[in-house]
Formats: sequence, C-alpha cells, structure tokens
Amino acid sequence: MFSNKTTIIIVIFSIICFSCTHKKHTSKSKMPECLPSDYYGFVMEWGYINNKNNITTGYSLEDNGYILMFIQDGNEKKYDTVSKISSDRICNILKLYIDEVLKISVVNEPGDELTFIKLNKPANNFRSTAIWNKFNTRASEGYRRVFDTLMSNVTVHQ
Repeated sequence: MFSNKTTIIIVIFSIICFSCTHKKHTSKSKMPECLPSDYYGFVMEWGYINNKNNITTGYSLEDNGYILMFIQDGNEKKYDTVSKISSDRICNILKLYIDEVLKISVVNEPGDELTFIKLNKPANNFRSTAIWNKFNTRASEGYRRVFDTLMSNVTVHQ
C-alpha cells in the first residue's frame, strides 16, 4: 500500500509532531523524604521572559525530579523532558530558594527582557515569583544565585 519512502516520511513526521507537543509528566514518583507533605505536587519554573514578543522560555522542575524545557508563546505552552535530578538536589534547591524568599520576599523589576523563578505549591495554595531585569540589582542578587544553581542542574541529552 505505502512505499518504503512514504512510510519513512510518515514515521519521521509523527516523531516530529510528538516531540513538539510533548506534555508534562503526570506520573508521580515518591516525594523526596526531606520535603514536608505540603510540597506534594510542587512545580518550580525558571527562565526568561521576552515581553516584546510575548514569549517565555525556561525550565520546570516537578516534584518527581523531572526537569522539563518549555516555551510559551501567548497562551500555548509546550514541554519536553530534558533531565531528572536526585531527591537530594531537589531538597537543596528548594532550601536555597526558600532561604532567599525569607530574606527578600518580593522582587518584581520592570523590563522588556526579564529573568524569573516561580514556585507553586498547590497543596497549600502557595505561589512565589521573583522577576528581575538585566541590571543586576542588589534585590535580585540572591535570586540570581538560585537561578544559576537551577541552570547547573539542566542536562540536555542530544
């Protein structure tokens, strides 16, 4: 019915379509023991916002340790898995972030090109967002260190 060439094209097209629309993991593995139960289902996101083009690119860390890369263009958000980190790393990252939130709870700097970190804990309806611009203000100093730590955990497999 189909020639080998047509079959190969269909398979390649299907793989490309799947990778472009890959969604978030839905299976939950065991929560890290160091985290209290109110962290169940947490998601931490970090990345870059381009307000001129209405595009956000970044990464998302789920409570199961998966790090997903995402791009959001307007209301459409697409994910792809890039790596997985250990429970110890998850706990260290969250401690570093919460310690910074306790020092400076709000960073919301204006600009066309921004960097951000968000933490969402749906179990207790907690949301925290730090957004800063390129000018390296004193208020964003600790959040920039957290951001660098988060980026050091991203491993893209090629």
